[in-house]
Amino acid sequence: MLGTVDRQEIFRILEAVAEQNAQKVYEIVDQLAAFGPDYEALIDELLMVLHKMAVYQVVPEGVDNSMGDREKTAALASVLSQEQVQLCYQIALVGKRDLPLAPDPASGFEMTLLRMLTFSPEGEPGVGGDAAESQA
Repeated sequence: MLGTVDRQEIFRILEAVAEQNAQKVYEIVDQLAAFGPDYEALIDELLMVLHKMAVYQVVPEGVDNSMGDREKTAALASVLSQEQVQLCYQIALVGKRDLPLAPDPASGFEMTLLRMLTFSPEGEPGVGGDAAESQA
């Protein structure tokens, strides 16, 4: 269906963010753009996956497998710290709020992901930090 995106694509995006692989993030977003996605729905999916990851990190048995993604959730939750997951969640919330203010939804979505690549919890390597330097 036009506008909808498989949740596996959200996992691919978050895996690329966790790897600090901006090129891969951009390639995935570029591929998704061909399907004319609803960018607000994409951010909602991103938020749902990040929420599931946060729950898994605190109460693993609290995560259901109704979407068949418990293993992927667990794997990704083990790569990112609790602080990183919380920061990405907050960045996604702000991105959703700001989406109508962006010149277009695609660029607003991209900026949300770029923030995830750029910022990290204080004193913690990982999602952000040197992402821009590693791309130079």
